Amino acid sequence: MCKEKIIASWECVPEDAEILTIDGWKHYSEISVGNQVLTLNLEKDILEYNPIEKIITKNFNGKLMFFNSRAYSLPVTARHRMIFSYERWKRPPQIKVAEKFTKWNVDHKRFLSAGYFSGKEKYSDDLIRLIAWILTEGHDEKEHGWGRISIVQSRRRNPEFVKEIRSLLRKLDIHFTETFDKKYQRQTFYISKESYKWVKENVLKGNIKKIPKEVLLASNRQLRLFWQELCKGDGRKRYVSLKKTLQTIVEERKSLVDQYQELCIKIGLRAYIKKVNAKSYRLNIAPRAWSLCSIKNIDYRGKVWCPVTRNGTWVGRYNDKPFITGNSACNDCWQKLEKREREWMIMLNHVREFLRSCGVDLAELEKMW
Repeated sequence: MCKEKIIASWECVPEDAEILTIDGWKHYSEISVGNQVLTLNLEKDILEYNPIEKIITKNFNGKLMFFNSRAYSLPVTARHRMIFSYERWKRPPQIKVAEKFTKWNVDHKRFLSAGYFSGKEKYSDDLIRLIAWILTEGHDEKEHGWGRISIVQSRRRNPEFVKEIRSLLRKLDIHFTETFDKKYQRQTFYISKESYKWVKENVLKGNIKKIPKEVLLASNRQLRLFWQELCKGDGRKRYVSLKKTLQTIVEERKSLVDQYQELCIKIGLRAYIKKVNAKSYRLNIAPRAWSLCSIKNIDYRGKVWCPVTRNGTWVGRYNDKPFITGNSACNDCWQKLEKREREWMIMLNHVREFLRSCGVDLAELEKMW
């Protein structure tokens, strides 16, 4: 696995870094021992929730190693454990302490910021899809004195979406009425008062939108289905170059963009948030779970912190750019990783013997490595 001998130490990240809990993004001052946080199971290569076993905080004055790219940002102390994979080799995620990376050997390392999560399905697929449409095209008309939810869609531009929304409402046996605006070619669906209470409590309250917690804890299949429906309403493609296309979603409320980012992390999409102006935020999404980074040393004086989890990993973000990183301290998972490391070392010794028999200079090869 990793070539480093695992040593018990408290290696951390700056106080501005956030952690992804079962209740969303939190600052280290907002979490406590026992809180469920998202982690990476290195043996199964899946994302799963673990309780926090311990929280390390200390004062720091010195140099931090700053791993940075357009979509990945993480300053760490020198002995912090970084999770990465190789760009061209199909190997499981690796662990190496930060100080072992240099600007000369970091070029072909993929630093992870997303993975694969799969929970339990509580809602039907049709309800999952309808929630997505309410989030993207829904409005709470209580402020206009109506006490109902409306969903608006253009019949001229998206006739297939109009049919889909009507079909979902009928399948879910939700009473509704609809009107058509001839001037703007706009179809509006009005959800009845019987369903208004549930929607108001779980999805849309006074035009403050949120993804229900049960949706974010659904199976990976439903998470992907939910994402596809969201993109029908709010997704836009931004062409960076002839060979590169990014998906973007623009929203006014930061809390909803944060939930969209959590969703992307759980379905293996790299996603970072950028503030467009005083009133809106843009989520930039790429169809990959990793980033290639540059490294530089930065001066830092202040608090550093890190949680301890059973898997020895955790998911966080810095400057609204997500990362998956190693644990602060040793625990049971490192014994499993050491066993896996021994298996790799046995295989590596066989390769070394073969290379020696072929007359290869191993000292020069290790320098290149």
